[in-house]
Amino acid sequence: MELVLETLELDPAIERLCRDVLATSSGYREAAARLGITQGALARYVERFGLSWTPTRVEPPAVTPEHALVLDVQTVAELERALCIRALARAGEVADAAELLGLSEHALRRRIIVHRINPELLPDLPGAPSQP
Repeated sequence: MELVLETLELDPAIERLCRDVLATSSGYREAAARLGITQGALARYVERFGLSWTPTRVEPPAVTPEHALVLDVQTVAELERALCIRALARAGEVADAAELLGLSEHALRRRIIVHRINPELLPDLPGAPSQP
């Protein structure tokens, strides 16, 4: 599923992914499976973001803004990993990347471990600071 995001903040990205998957799924069980999370975790996201299950077709934006971030992700884990890598590459420091993501530094460090991200091997992204 292709997501078009305005920022690197994690919560709005997860909300958008959950909303899109719920809209194109036949029910919570299918949506949770597609997101790679439990039904309980999906229920917490639904409550947290005020989402509902409404099976409708989700149309992509007609025009992608020039500054938008376009990611092709299927699960919440893939989304978290991709956003963490982008934020780390753009910011250069964990504290600055955490701020971009709207997370605490400790929360980002946990995600670096969980998603097995090696900050030494980050891709070169446009706008990222140069590595010494």
